[in-house]
Amino acid sequence: MKACYRIVFLFLHLCPLFTLSAQSICAPGGPYREGGFSLSSTDICHDETVTITNTAAVENPVYYYNYRGESYEEVLALGGATLDFSKVTKPGIYQVIQVGKKDGKETVKCQEVKVRNSTTAVFSYNFCTGPNRIEVIIPTHPLNDYTGYQIDLNGTVYLDRVKDFVYSFPVQNVQNTLKVTGTGGSKTCTSAPSATIIPPFNNNGRDYEYYPEIKELKMLENKSIRIDFQGQYEQTYNFYRYPNLGIPSPPPGLTPIRSAKPGTLVIDTPPDTTQVYCYYIQPNTPANCGAFSNLRSAYICSVPLKSPLPSTSRTNYLEWKAYTASATDPIRFKSMEVIRVSEGGSEILASVDKDKRTYQDDHKDCSKKYCYRIRVNYAGVNNGANYSGTSLSNQLCFDHRLELTDYPLNAFVTTKEQKNLVSFEGSKDSPFPLDRWELHKWSGSEYTLLKTLNAGASPLVMEDEKPAPQSEKYKVRYADECENLSAFSPEISSVFLDEDGDNILDWTGGNPFAGGNIAKYEVIYYEGDNTTNPLTTRPESATTYSHTISSSSFTNMGTFVVKAVSTDGRESFSNPLTFAIKGSLYLPTAFTPNGDPFNDTFAVKGSLGSIKTFHMEIYSPSGQKIADITDPVKGWDGKLPNGDRAIFGSYLYILKAEMANGQMLNKNGSFVLLY
Repeated sequence: MKACYRIVFLFLHLCPLFTLSAQSICAPGGPYREGGFSLSSTDICHDETVTITNTAAVENPVYYYNYRGESYEEVLALGGATLDFSKVTKPGIYQVIQVGKKDGKETVKCQEVKVRNSTTAVFSYNFCTGPNRIEVIIPTHPLNDYTGYQIDLNGTVYLDRVKDFVYSFPVQNVQNTLKVTGTGGSKTCTSAPSATIIPPFNNNGRDYEYYPEIKELKMLENKSIRIDFQGQYEQTYNFYRYPNLGIPSPPPGLTPIRSAKPGTLVIDTPPDTTQVYCYYIQPNTPANCGAFSNLRSAYICSVPLKSPLPSTSRTNYLEWKAYTASATDPIRFKSMEVIRVSEGGSEILASVDKDKRTYQDDHKDCSKKYCYRIRVNYAGVNNGANYSGTSLSNQLCFDHRLELTDYPLNAFVTTKEQKNLVSFEGSKDSPFPLDRWELHKWSGSEYTLLKTLNAGASPLVMEDEKPAPQSEKYKVRYADECENLSAFSPEISSVFLDEDGDNILDWTGGNPFAGGNIAKYEVIYYEGDNTTNPLTTRPESATTYSHTISSSSFTNMGTFVVKAVSTDGRESFSNPLTFAIKGSLYLPTAFTPNGDPFNDTFAVKGSLGSIKTFHMEIYSPSGQKIADITDPVKGWDGKLPNGDRAIFGSYLYILKAEMANGQMLNKNGSFVLLY
């Protein structure tokens, strides 16, 4: 079963002023922008309500009150929108951290807060043997701003008004109860001072709060080592390191690599970051404290983590090295866990066997960034004192979120049966399997998702199911199964065809071809509403968006389609447009009835097949009617009613015709007869 995991150890009995290293995301000069927040107070009691004000317009800020060098991802998982110090049981200085985003960039801001749970002072103690006694150490500390102190040992109260001192009290080797209370401080909390139970010495192990102990060892992302350790206030401890050689105790003759007082310390990167190194601490000056005079801590060992294989969209691979204690080793292995941190929080994925060194996370959602650590927990007895410690591996992150720059290629839109079809080719630069193609349509203010197409679909065509009453604009893109979205294709526009009521076609000039230009247009004529066999095709240039219909090709109804042809040969068709053609009849301005095969009759031209009834009268130059014509094909042959040829001159005509579509035509004019 998965369990909630908080990736931090709350050493509330100690809580020193931490030394924040360059590895802290709070350190300036890092990869994060500076956020900003203020608190209603930075010197509080643990049960006070603290108000946070976001002073830098950070988006969706997350706050965490006990920052100890965690990664950005871990803080997101640990934090929340408010601060709660109610779990603090002993006074300390806490690092409050804010993380979030501003203008798409990750932000970080930190500040320190003094937290008191009562008037309990900051102190530590030694339980010494030979003779048995308790030494109380009250250090110089920002929270020890009292004018005096009260020490209550087993019900006996001792008063002193001197700061920074060590008090020694003889005791029996039995359970002792200790309270250390400050008096005359700058801030008073209402909670009662807490009592510390000090057990008697026993070689089988007792819990002594301030004896040397590495509480947490963590490998940072640059493979340096951060150590949280406890010990006596005002005591300096030496740090020792040695490579894991499979021996049950440190080799003799080691030289300290660092010295420090209790708190947090970043140790230099070990010589080989792929190998396990073990660490322990020991006082640099012996104390006259019997069995505990030269007590060193138990050793805790690093856990280098890496990925042995490239991750897939659904599987992340982990491999690590860790020291596992043998049965005779004073270090006692307690448990080992695989920890995962994501946007949804942190969790223990698995508790694994002590000899396990690999793990495969078959997750279901690759739309998130996943970060992992291996946590090894140790516990045991060291020189009569119980210890517990944790080693955390370096954080290893897998981010399947990508910024994809390519898009589906050669997209174009064409119209079929009054609906638009968008076709494209399947370019893809994501390393993860494709999930779907997306068709987006311009809504008048933005592009919105219209339709999706399964990744395995072939051919790659998506239909706009609504009829096309106008030119529509589209873009296409794809998404992989990790929800990474590609860039949009260039905009494409359907060709929409209309007519102006006078046998003139008009169409829109948007480009239907992504990645190409229009080379030319073609206007396709069909008889009636049948679009199977075209009557003819008339070319138009790429910059022409209208066309006058040649009505002589039609008897009544006509259907028209405009075809756009791209420079790379793709074709896009407009919507088909069917309507009744307005008939047009034309008469020559001169004719020559001289017996040759050319222009021997004065006859109408144009939509002859659309004429239902026809009557034309011819008048001589003197105004006499000399001919009645009812056959539009034969026309007038240039002869008078008596059979003589008409003489050279200018003649008049009056024409009346009814077309098949009910249109009435009336024309009159003049022409010249020549020989």
